[in-house]
Amino acid sequence: MRPIPAGRAGYAGLTTGGIAALPEWARTMIGTRVPVGPGRVVGRLATATVRWGLAGVESGRRSAPPPAEDL
Repeated sequence: MRPIPAGRAGYAGLTTGGIAALPEWARTMIGTRVPVGPGRVVGRLATATVRWGLAGVESGRRSAPPPAEDL
């Protein structure tokens, strides 16, 4: 297994949680071997981190600064 680059670690946690949430027949169909218990824990931690990170963002707020001509 290849090491995961630091920037992709969050995506790996979300993916692991998503795969662990699938029923057994679906995991078998796509050929994954993600353990259900640890996979769900990793998924919950990843989604909790995303929620925590977005908690201070107001709805409708842009994530990028306004274009230079709007200043």
